Amino acid sequence: MRGIGMNKIILAVTSALAVFLAGISASAGECHYTDRDGAVHFVNDISQVPPEYRHQATNAASLPDASIVGRPGPARSEWPRDPISPDRPERRKQPFDGTVEVFMTSWCGYCKKLTTFLDSKGIRYKTFDIEKDSAANRTYKELGGRGVPLSRIGGVLVNGYNPSAILKTIEDQQ
Repeated sequence: MRGIGMNKIILAVTSALAVFLAGISASAGECHYTDRDGAVHFVNDISQVPPEYRHQATNAASLPDASIVGRPGPARSEWPRDPISPDRPERRKQPFDGTVEVFMTSWCGYCKKLTTFLDSKGIRYKTFDIEKDSAANRTYKELGGRGVPLSRIGGVLVNGYNPSAILKTIEDQQ
């Protein structure tokens, strides 16, 4: 079974290399254009470019040595703040007010260990039990929480019991 998987990987790498080498040896007449779905197409000459895309057809010889191929879109200055999911409401970074917010549960041993650590260092904190407080649970999910404890220090999140990361983040925020 293992040999079959390795054969598939070798075949995929060989195929990708063949496509790449074919592109390098392409003639100067090769053109490319981007369709309405954002797919980039390469053709041998401009006559193969659909009429509605001819205005953007570019000769391969005129391309720079290195380029980034992607979907056409707004200029970089017009990008949304979160390009991965532009439909999500913008998250505002909160300034650190000196209080660490800890999202936790009552049964979590690491949560108790974290609050004990914060107490020992004299660090102010506020706990939010995500199982008993629906607003805290909603905030936890909005932050992308996937385990407890989750600490928020200003706009920075620290996952799990990580005292050194918490101390460094607090130091960076002051």
